[in-house]
Amino acid sequence: MTQTTSISPSHRAATILIVDDIETNLNLLYVVVKALGHTPVLAKTGREALLMLQKHQPDLILLDILMPDMDGYQVLSAIRQSIQFRRLPVVVISAITEMDSIVKCIQLGADDYLTKPLNKTILEARIQSCLERKYWNDQESNYLKKVDKRRILLEKMIDEKNNELAAVYQALNDINKTKNEFVRIISHELRTPLNSLMGSSKYLLSKGANQELRKESIELFTDALEQFKEIVEHTELLVQLELKNKKTQQNYAFIDTAMSIAIHRIRKFAHTREVTLPEIISNDFLTIGDEGLLAKGFECLLKLAIKFSSPNTVLSMDFNLVETSLKLSISATGWKIPNKYKNSFFDLFGITETIIPGGDLGLIPPLLNSIFKFTNGSIEFQNLTPTGVCFTVTLPMISDISKSDCF
Repeated sequence: MTQTTSISPSHRAATILIVDDIETNLNLLYVVVKALGHTPVLAKTGREALLMLQKHQPDLILLDILMPDMDGYQVLSAIRQSIQFRRLPVVVISAITEMDSIVKCIQLGADDYLTKPLNKTILEARIQSCLERKYWNDQESNYLKKVDKRRILLEKMIDEKNNELAAVYQALNDINKTKNEFVRIISHELRTPLNSLMGSSKYLLSKGANQELRKESIELFTDALEQFKEIVEHTELLVQLELKNKKTQQNYAFIDTAMSIAIHRIRKFAHTREVTLPEIISNDFLTIGDEGLLAKGFECLLKLAIKFSSPNTVLSMDFNLVETSLKLSISATGWKIPNKYKNSFFDLFGITETIIPGGDLGLIPPLLNSIFKFTNGSIEFQNLTPTGVCFTVTLPMISDISKSDCF
């Protein structure tokens, strides 16, 4: 098995800047540095040394004190004031042996102080010691930079997660408010038929009821039961549409077939309101969707139009093809929708009061909105002049399939 040996930090090739104004000293230090396997860079003045810092990015400086233009003290001070080079190791080599000079250099930030004439062995030891300290200082600095980058990244990730959690919390809070409002509306919708059921059943169970009043109570009980059943069905369908994935539906639905089913279901209700239903228009209009769901949508649409109709009036129905869409309009003569509900009529919590004679609209408007959105369509209304309202459903059409192709 082959063993790999790591190179000691003190034996790694380094760049060493030698600063001295005397040629002999430069040559001597050059030979020593070269023999140690490092790259020497020479500067004869203090100013030249500072320029070479940027150019060569040395790992160590061997610095003389006595120089003509800028002495070693000034060079050392400039290095320690630099953000980039303040940690660069500097070994002062000087003929000045006085303690004051040594102390001054140490105070200015020198890593070591050697006096001339040089002891080659001590110089080599000082160079290797300084390079080793610089290596580990660089390793520490790089590690701290990585830690700082990861800290910043972690803080960013935590901020993002906190924002996500805040959004989730807000969404849950909104859902909770919606749920509470939904429960409140359902409770309100159920209260009227429940009161009728309780009142009529109490009368029917009494022993002294005459035949005429008993008959009226049975009718009231039956109507209230139908209302109760409708509210439960509409609530269940609203929840199902909210949870269903419409991308999974691949069925085809014919408009006239779904409308025929709807008119058949709503005929009794129209009769009680003395409203005449429109004639069924035979056509081959085809859309993507569940025929049963579409029929339920048309049934609710007709019921809504009947509720906005005055007695002894006729609903009208129109079909208009606009490019690849069908616009189906049902018009009622009777009452208008107040302007304040122009933008919220089909919202779940859009209507807050009774706006037509003969009772509330229940969950029909939001249910219509959900049904036709689920079939990739839409619904809107327009008040008519002088009175009445027109409901328009827009559905996407399929033109390359006929009824015969589907059977």
